[in-house]
Amino acid sequence: MTQIIRFGRQVFDIESEELQRAIDRAADARSERPVCMCRPADPPEMYVAKVNGRSIIKRMPETAHLHDPTCDSYEVPRAISGIGEAEGKAILHNSKNETVTLRLGFSLWRTGASQTAFQAPAPSDSARASAPRLTLRATIDYLWDAAQLNRWKPLMRGKRNYSVVYKYVTRAVNHTLAKRVSLAETFYMPEPFYADRADEIQARAAASMRRCTYQRTGKQALTLLFCEVKSLGDARQGAVIQIRHAPFARFYLPQSLQQRMLRIFEAELALWNARPEMHLMLLATVAQNAAGMYELSEAALMLVDDGWMPVATLDCSRLFERLAGEGRAFLKGLRFNADKSVRLADALLTDTDLPTAIYLVDGTEPSEQVDRLKDECGAAGLGVRFVRTVDIGSAELPQAKALRRQITRCA
Repeated sequence: MTQIIRFGRQVFDIESEELQRAIDRAADARSERPVCMCRPADPPEMYVAKVNGRSIIKRMPETAHLHDPTCDSYEVPRAISGIGEAEGKAILHNSKNETVTLRLGFSLWRTGASQTAFQAPAPSDSARASAPRLTLRATIDYLWDAAQLNRWKPLMRGKRNYSVVYKYVTRAVNHTLAKRVSLAETFYMPEPFYADRADEIQARAAASMRRCTYQRTGKQALTLLFCEVKSLGDARQGAVIQIRHAPFARFYLPQSLQQRMLRIFEAELALWNARPEMHLMLLATVAQNAAGMYELSEAALMLVDDGWMPVATLDCSRLFERLAGEGRAFLKGLRFNADKSVRLADALLTDTDLPTAIYLVDGTEPSEQVDRLKDECGAAGLGVRFVRTVDIGSAELPQAKALRRQITRCA
């Protein structure tokens, strides 16, 4: 469902230019509160913020629970996502200037001997729950969550593509800070490629990568590369990565880092190789080496399905296929820095009267673990359903509530 905003006496799509013009015409947009029409009988208030000269409608603090679960302003309960362990520690929100500051657990620089005697730091896909900084893998979760790409609604089917992913990830990056600078200054994500604009696209890519130009001595900056992997090809030592939407670029993966990636992300790589409809997302720190090639320093991977929803196992993929095929609305909580021992729900149905957490089980889970998950969901105001992996295609799920009639914009 498109998020609908009422401002004054009219209602608008939240991203419409008509809403922008209405806010600009208002004498005092800050005193005339917009409201979200996700709950027409009791619409929660929003507020207007200016980001890069554009008016953005934002959720009022402490009001996430007032929004309908199908609404983009609804916040994932902590029982479903590991973001609760990161917010206030590794993810800091500044309501005054509408920015988010990340505390990163990896470097955006390399110095001295590391440029000649390269030692790739071991990538990690998780950290202790108390860790105050985001790992590289947790940073992917931040980007996906900030872009709201871990949410699914029936109208998205067949409409999500790389252009949509690029639009919302780069929008999130533009109001994110890291290492005391805008993340956008250190970040490169290939823009959607069009052959008739290849030269200008390549020029913009080169400008984005200029930060990490080879330095023979002293401190060398790293660029944060976020992309979809197209192929992993063998090199004499290591591998060469080709990425989608940048046919002009190749990235060298040193052998030591390649071995660690194959070990840590074994399941994701196996599923990607077996299911051609899957997309493999890579976040890496990159620097130009003495040969002029771009070389990965540290890397993490995330697998997403054909709807760009994060999946880590075949069972999770099968669940999402069923939910999307039945026209359900749901979201996937992300791990962030939460330890792998923390059990997160595999999906949260947001189209039920009571948002319902779905846990995939194999029948061997201890009863005390099941009881604990029930208690956690109950405390978060959620329903809960346990689905055996052998029954993913046939298990009875909570019924979806009737869809509300779409609100049309007043003339």
